[in-house]
Amino acid sequence: MSDPVKRRECEALLSQVIDVNDQIGQLKRSVQTNLTMIRQYEHYTRISLPNWQEQHMVYLTEATNLINSTMAQLAAWSTQNSARFTSWAGAIRSMIVAVKTRQLLIDYAVNRKERCGTCRVDNYDFSTCSLTGLCPNFPLFNWPSFRTPDVSIDLSNINA
Repeated sequence: MSDPVKRRECEALLSQVIDVNDQIGQLKRSVQTNLTMIRQYEHYTRISLPNWQEQHMVYLTEATNLINSTMAQLAAWSTQNSARFTSWAGAIRSMIVAVKTRQLLIDYAVNRKERCGTCRVDNYDFSTCSLTGLCPNFPLFNWPSFRTPDVSIDLSNINA
C-alpha cells in the first residue's frame, strides 16, 4: 500500500471498525449490566419481596394484636372501675342517709321533752301532747348526750 490516499482510507475504515468494536464492547457490557440487574430484580421479586412482605405482615399483626389487647384491657379496667364507682357512690349515699337518720334520732332523743310546736297546752306533759302516738315513753334507749370525739391519727411510724 504505497498509495497514501488508499492508506488513509484504510486507516479511516480501520479506525471506524475499532470505534464500532469499542461501541459493541460497551453495548455488550451495558447489556450484561442490565441482565445482572434484571436477575437481581427477579431474585428480589421471587425471594426477597415475599419474605419482606411476610415479615411486614407479621409485624403489623403483632402491632394490631398489641393495640387490640391494650384496648380490651382498658375497656375491662373502665368497666370494673365503673362498677366500683357505682358501688362507692351507693355506699356514700347510704352513709349520708344513715347520718341523717342518726341525726334525727339524736334530735328526737335530746328534744323529745320540749314543746313540739303544735301543742297549745302550757303544761308540757307528755300525755297531753297531740303527738303522743309518735312519742312513746318506753325506756328503750338511754341516749347519752352526743359529743363527737377528736380523732387524731399518727402516721409518723409507718414504714412504707
